[in-house]
Amino acid sequence: MKMFNSLCIDASVFLAFFLGEPNSKKILSFFTAIHKSSISIIEPSYLDVEIMSTLRNKVFCEKISHLEYTRLLNDYLAFDINIFQVSRELLKLANIHSVKSDQPVIYDCIYSALAEDQKAIFVTADDKFLKKIKKVYKHSYSVSEAFELIKGY
Repeated sequence: MKMFNSLCIDASVFLAFFLGEPNSKKILSFFTAIHKSSISIIEPSYLDVEIMSTLRNKVFCEKISHLEYTRLLNDYLAFDINIFQVSRELLKLANIHSVKSDQPVIYDCIYSALAEDQKAIFVTADDKFLKKIKKVYKHSYSVSEAFELIKGY
């Protein structure tokens, strides 16, 4: 029996994948498993801005070309994602996550708060944040841990 129907994946996972960081092959397997399952991806409404801004900054810093930026952006926009507006209630829950996890920035905690609110699994590639947020929201996982959870779905 499935324990959850959706995943909230923070920007660190998408960016590690698109920017070819060392764990990008593992993340590809993770996204492939999601695609083959009935699990949906849920995200806060500002994820698009966070992804686009980071990729655009890579162009500005001459780490990627404008052509590469366009390709990566189109690849990202092809993902099937259910977008949730960031409400004041969600911000309140994110604030609780921030305070309890001693995380200085609220926007990182909006992902875990959305996961909690929607009874979803939260996934991050940020190991330092994961260690903190697991104490607040127990359904928080690394990409590897989440991959193991969804393999059979």
